[in-house]
Amino acid sequence: MSKIFRLAASIMAAVIVAAFVLSLLFVIHEADHDCTGEDCPICARIEACINTAKNFINLAAAALILFLIPCLLIHTSFSPLKIFGKEKTPVFLKVKLLN
Repeated sequence: MSKIFRLAASIMAAVIVAAFVLSLLFVIHEADHDCTGEDCPICARIEACINTAKNFINLAAAALILFLIPCLLIHTSFSPLKIFGKEKTPVFLKVKLLN
């Protein structure tokens, strides 16, 4: 069952990346088209492709903020204590608690 989910996730990720790349390629290809005026269908499609690219960038930024940064802070090998210095504990400071 998990192989099916992995395959489906891989296919969805490939479709999203393909939509992003194809949108940018369309904008590049049609950047210097002969515009027919206000109701130009190519200009409308270029605007839709640019919106698709902006949405993809916003999605990537949201994923970075919502998923990767908390994982870096929670995961033990990337914890701030390991990055910025050792944790200050009584054992680390060699304090004897003889009360």
